[in-house]
Amino acid sequence: MKSFAFTHVLFSAGVNGSCPARTFLRSTLPAVLTAVVTVMLVSCGVDGKHFKLSGRLLNMNQGEFYIYSETGTIDGIDTIKVQGGRFTYETECTQPSTLTMVFPNFSEIPIFAQPGKSVELKGDASSLKLMKVKGTKENELMSAFREQIAHATPPEVKRYASQFVADHPDSKVAEYIVKHFFIATPNPDYKEAQRLISLMLANKKENGGALRLQREVQAVNKSSVGSRLSTAGLTDMNGRPIPQSAVSSGDVAVFTWASWSFDSTNLLRQMRDLRRRSGGRLKFITVCLDASRVDCDNYVRGDSITWPNIFDGKMFEGRAVKQWSLYNVPTILLLRNGRVVARDITIDELERRLGLS
Repeated sequence: MKSFAFTHVLFSAGVNGSCPARTFLRSTLPAVLTAVVTVMLVSCGVDGKHFKLSGRLLNMNQGEFYIYSETGTIDGIDTIKVQGGRFTYETECTQPSTLTMVFPNFSEIPIFAQPGKSVELKGDASSLKLMKVKGTKENELMSAFREQIAHATPPEVKRYASQFVADHPDSKVAEYIVKHFFIATPNPDYKEAQRLISLMLANKKENGGALRLQREVQAVNKSSVGSRLSTAGLTDMNGRPIPQSAVSSGDVAVFTWASWSFDSTNLLRQMRDLRRRSGGRLKFITVCLDASRVDCDNYVRGDSITWPNIFDGKMFEGRAVKQWSLYNVPTILLLRNGRVVARDITIDELERRLGLS
């Protein structure tokens, strides 16, 4: 406000003052206005400990969507409200991290946050694949990659993804692509994931993101087909330990869900019907990936979930997720007498394996 008042005084002096005043204004006003504009821009920007995301969306005049971070930058899930097709969101950010935006149709878009940076999202809400994020190199790289694969076939997508990592091994985008295109996907390719991780580490030995991905791939071996699934250290949402006996006999389906994921809540209903058709032979253990205990509780009560349900509010960083390598929502593991006989399968494949199709 003081800057505006100061400018107003100068303009008044220039209009009503003497010729010397006018001469002074002609020589100094451009510099003064430049300083004022600079101060205004700084004050409207984001400080070095925050990250700002703004957006302009076509075909979405009003609504809301969610944003969360797998690495804990955001505590739980935040809601972003759209008014007049625009939105602004700011969060504390002290190190580079990846945020995930979840739209009403449950499509997701990654946003790469950096301390002190601002980015802008533009696009048509009816065509999320073509949305673009500008403002930082990482987000612009991801936008270009998403545009490249928008109409590609699955084999082409994998080829483009591998090439991107080879071209940008030290990028946060490369970390995201390895995880979401080769690890946390309905058809994981752990061999290619390990090859790409090795490439990233060869480029930079202390690449923290690549090291985390390496641990995730290594953890898969402990819950791969043929291995015995351990419940050590795991508790249900009420704090009761999950006994090893819960998975040691018969057929047990372990699967993930979240109240914000339509596919997973629909899977819960399908699973309940499948258990009924199995005559009670099929048992369940579920892992809730909600950030909010209230959201989880409400859904458990409303959907009458009576089997062991694991919840710790840590979403994709939770102990069960890491221990059992459950990096999708939903994802299904089938155990028979304590051993994993199938993982990352569909409900149709589960029915077939149980002889119920």
